[in-house]
Amino acid sequence: MKIKKLVLDTKNPLGNPNGVKMALGVTLLSSIGLEYKVAPQFINAGNYTALAYPFLINIIPLGYPCWKWVNLHIVNYKIYKQLMNIVHSEQLIDYGDKKETTTFGERKVEYGVKIKRQKVHILLYILMV
Repeated sequence: MKIKKLVLDTKNPLGNPNGVKMALGVTLLSSIGLEYKVAPQFINAGNYTALAYPFLINIIPLGYPCWKWVNLHIVNYKIYKQLMNIVHSEQLIDYGDKKETTTFGERKVEYGVKIKRQKVHILLYILMV
């Protein structure tokens, strides 16, 4: 049985920002700790470019919101457009002030909806949470 599942959250489309901040903080602290341990060896060896490598660990928590965006807007583009047409036609989103914007320049959503789309074999379920 093949299950294809897609979750569209109009309030936080890139995931929980607090969780991403927490993961980024933990990886930043771990990369700083790793840097503290290995920096004297790299400096003595004259390998200054290797000092940047521990900070590459921070790509991991930043990759999750990027993958969510790519999954919605590129991989499942047709499904995303259909769900957004439903959301806009039923006016399920309440926007804040026109001056308040998100990081990507979109209007800030005050009250949104979370839609879970699940396709099991032939049947299609759309749940609004």
